[in-house]
Order: sequence, then structure tokens, then C-alpha cells
Amino acid sequence: MCSKPLHLEIQLYQHNNRQLEIEAFKTPFRTPLDTENRWVKLAKLVPWDFVEEVYLRSFGRRRTATLPGRFVFGSILIQEKLGLTDRETADLIRENPYLQWFIGLQEFQIKPPLDHSQLCRFRKRFPAQAIAEINERIHLAACKSHRDDESSSSDDGGSVN
Repeated sequence: MCSKPLHLEIQLYQHNNRQLEIEAFKTPFRTPLDTENRWVKLAKLVPWDFVEEVYLRSFGRRRTATLPGRFVFGSILIQEKLGLTDRETADLIRENPYLQWFIGLQEFQIKPPLDHSQLCRFRKRFPAQAIAEINERIHLAACKSHRDDESSSSDDGGSVN
């Protein structure tokens, strides 16, 4: 006697290259998040489309990512920037709405968005060469942003005759 094959539906992540605007991030607090926060500024410099491309490449031909590249790389970036352990990173992301926004969540959640054990697997998705390329792109974007800020502030100053 043959039984019917079991068909499981797995909800796979669908890439969305639209950056969630900081003002649209929902928090349980009455005030919106600050657009001048360092994580908001850093998010503008990260080449998220390239991050996603690198992340999807790490799956080979399957390309079946269950989490967004922003979530994965953003978690790694937070950990490296702050010099945290895996457990500290997971805890800090759970506690901080700016970090939850930074990794691409739509709203603040009390439930931990990730477990510390996931970070080891996350790091395997981004080889050293890819990290170096992402860092270079962030650096170039920061330099360009700095130059743009300087030129706009010099335009505002004008000379007095």
C-alpha cells in the first residue's frame, strides 16, 4: 500500500529592496525614532542590494534564503561594530528598537528576533572577501556623504561683501 507523498509548504523570504523609512517603523513608544541616530545614518551607507546579492550567492543554485540578507548581515555588523559576543548581540537587538529597524524589521518586537546560536551560521554566509568589498563600499559612501555635507554647508555660508 502506497501512501501519498507529504507536501510541506515552506515560507521563503522574498527579497524587497525597499528601505523601510525610519518614520514608518512602529514602536510601542509614543515618539518616533530619531532620524539622526547613528544606526539610521549607518543604514544609509550600507549597500543593502549588494549585501543581498552576496547573501543569496552563498546558497548556490538553490537560492532559498529564509531570512533577508539585511537581517543576517545587519546582525553581524552590529556585533562587529560593538565588539559583542553572540549572546550579547542577540540580547541587544532584542532590547533596542534602532537595532531592530537596522536589521530590517517592520516594528519593534519584544520576542527575540534571533537566537544567539544563529550568528555563527550567519557569519558563514559572508566570506572575508565579501566583507572586505562591503566595507569598502560603506567607506566610499561615507566619504561621498561627508563631501556632500561639506559642499552643502559651504554653499550655505556664502561670503559677506
